[in-house]
Amino acid sequence: MTNNQNKPSTAFWIIATIGFIWNAMGVDGYLNQAYQTERFKLMYTEAQLAFIYNTPSWVMAAFAVAVFSSVLGCILLFFRKK
Repeated sequence: MTNNQNKPSTAFWIIATIGFIWNAMGVDGYLNQAYQTERFKLMYTEAQLAFIYNTPSWVMAAFAVAVFSSVLGCILLFFRKK
């Protein structure tokens, strides 16, 4: 008799994968904003960029903590054992 009660369901893996992709996009957004890449600059007008460039450093720090910790959380979901 096999015990499948502790095995993660297919829905778990789908949600974990979608969460990882979503949070990886957040990391991409953070890195683009932090390094002010050309791709980032092309998405906004000059007025919007001026507002973004004047964002306080604590807001950027909170953004970094949020996106990197969420990606780490999703990675840890992938290592879930029976």
